[in-house]
Amino acid sequence: MEELRLRDKKIVRLDKVDQNFNSRVQQIEQVHQQQLEDLRRQMNKERSAKLDAFEKLDAMRVEMKTLEGKDSVKNDLWKDKCKELYDICRELEQENDGLKTQ
Repeated sequence: MEELRLRDKKIVRLDKVDQNFNSRVQQIEQVHQQQLEDLRRQMNKERSAKLDAFEKLDAMRVEMKTLEGKDSVKNDLWKDKCKELYDICRELEQENDGLKTQ
């Protein structure tokens, strides 16, 4: 009889250990899910920034092709456009650095 009581106590202790273990596993899973969601949000943000950068780059290429020519007025426009594009590139570079630090 005593042995059965001891086994029952052991079973109760093991049930508590099992419950604690399961609750810890659930907590860890919640943390991992949150981290996964954070990574997904960051990935989407970076993807959006890259797509914007590619669109701006394509627009710049089109503008460069239209500004190419042998006319001195066009060459002056081209130089001005190059300065403007350089400024845009610097802004994109700073924005990219900002995203990297996040």
